[in-house]
Amino acid sequence: MTAEPTVLVIDRSPAADGEGLRAALGSVGGICVRTGVDPSQSPAPHLIVLDLDDFQESGFEILSHLRLEARTRRVPVIVFTSSGEAAEVERAYSLGASTCLRKTSDRQLMNEVARAVRDFAGILAS
Repeated sequence: MTAEPTVLVIDRSPAADGEGLRAALGSVGGICVRTGVDPSQSPAPHLIVLDLDDFQESGFEILSHLRLEARTRRVPVIVFTSSGEAAEVERAYSLGASTCLRKTSDRQLMNEVARAVRDFAGILAS
């Protein structure tokens, strides 16, 4: 039996708030959701989700650090932002984001995004 794919969620939002991507990922099942800002935890994640809004300028520093570390250099990073401003998205891509998605307060849409993230992590883990 294959182990569940691991998704590292880097944010500062409490999972108990019942909203947001971390809560949505935790509710879809089929993945191991780890949280924090330390990607050196074992085992290495299959996918990293970074909530840029929670860290502002330091979110870009975290993304840059992820791309410099040998352990996470090739791990896909999905960046979430609420602004979707072109300059912010362009900066995230230039620092190595695999994709940038705009956050939504629509719980149903966020659950669909969480299922897509889970499925993508499953493909990466296989």
